[in-house]
Amino acid sequence: MLESASSDTRARATLLGTASLAADYLQARRDAPVVQELGDGALRSALAHYDFVAPRPAEQVAADLIDLLSRSAVHSDHPRYFG
Repeated sequence: MLESASSDTRARATLLGTASLAADYLQARRDAPVVQELGDGALRSALAHYDFVAPRPAEQVAADLIDLLSRSAVHSDHPRYFG
């Protein structure tokens, strides 16, 4: 039972940390560029440490995902995006 409570506490902390990262991203969207160019080399470099051999902490993966999306995607939900 004690191990389950500890696991639940870690899961809760992970979810709250990830939700905080997402909230910060959404709050910063309005002032960020609609699109940024992230070259192929930079994208490959950012993904190079993902070898899928060992699990990674969810917060680290979420932070990397948010960073890459903010630097490499056209943000069609952006207030200054007009198609």
